[in-house]
Amino acid sequence: MALDLGHDGILGPVRRATDDLDIGLVVSNAGTGNPGPFISLPHERLREVVQLNVITHLDLAHHFGQRLAERGHGGIVLVSAVAVAGGLPYMANDSATKAYVLNLGEALHVELRQAGVHVTVLVPVLVNTPVVARIGIDKIGLSAEAISPEQAVGEALTALAEGRVSTLERAGMSRAFEDMKGAVVEMIRARLAASQPAH
Repeated sequence: MALDLGHDGILGPVRRATDDLDIGLVVSNAGTGNPGPFISLPHERLREVVQLNVITHLDLAHHFGQRLAERGHGGIVLVSAVAVAGGLPYMANDSATKAYVLNLGEALHVELRQAGVHVTVLVPVLVNTPVVARIGIDKIGLSAEAISPEQAVGEALTALAEGRVSTLERAGMSRAFEDMKGAVVEMIRARLAASQPAH
């Protein structure tokens, strides 16, 4: 069903569409990026990103976590990003919300395992998606090449099947984050400078 996950109240329509289905796997892939200086971004837009990147994962993981636990088996994949490894300047709100997803998934990996539910967090370095292209991260010459959405799905399902908490260990997240942080910050700064009118 088509549903805007950036707004509150998604659980009603989701329940109506899925309550009579035997759901075995939930992939919570809500997310977006909104680069810019934190205090210059519209407050309402920042709250919309929190709604999409945090509350949607919370709602879906809680609702389907209960259902899968009652079922006695199943899986949940939460999609985060490598920016969880530190605060990313000019994407402060985005990196903070992605850290929520990772921490939620790491905790649920332990909590739900006893009910037969496997939880894994996909932590991709760079996936070839419209959001990456819109921000411009795909054009800054990072050492890590963008992978396809299909490759990301494969990594997530492999990690889930192997019982891993995430697709990338914390040390790997930190290395990947440090490799990309400077280039991403400089790219955003350059875009901001180019958008300012000349004095």
